[in-house]
Amino acid sequence: MMSAEVDYIHYKCENFLNQHFIGITEKT
Repeated sequence: MMSAEVDYIHYKCENFLNQHFIGITEKT
Protein backbone atom coordinates (compact mmCIF):
# COMPACT_ATOMS: atom_id res chain seq x y z
CA MET A 1 0.00 0.00 0.00
CA MET A 2 2.65 2.52 1.11
CA SER A 3 5.54 0.91 -0.76
CA ALA A 4 7.00 4.29 -1.70
CA GLU A 5 7.08 5.37 1.94
CA VAL A 6 8.57 2.05 3.05
CA ASP A 7 11.23 2.26 0.33
CA TYR A 8 12.10 5.79 1.48
CA ILE A 9 12.41 4.73 5.13
CA HIS A 10 14.48 1.71 4.11
CA TYR A 11 16.73 3.94 2.02
CA LYS A 12 17.19 6.41 4.87
CA CYS A 13 17.99 3.63 7.35
CA GLU A 14 20.44 1.99 4.94
CA ASN A 15 22.09 5.33 4.18
CA PHE A 16 22.46 6.06 7.91
CA LEU A 17 23.93 2.62 8.58
CA ASN A 18 26.31 2.94 5.63
CA GLN A 19 27.58 6.32 6.85
CA HIS A 20 27.99 4.95 10.39
CA PHE A 21 29.81 1.85 9.12
CA ILE A 22 32.08 3.93 6.88
CA GLY A 23 32.89 6.19 9.83
CA ILE A 24 33.90 3.18 11.94
CA THR A 25 36.05 1.63 9.21
CA GLU A 26 37.80 4.95 8.57
CA LYS A 27 38.72 5.31 12.25
CA THR A 28 40.39 1.91 12.56
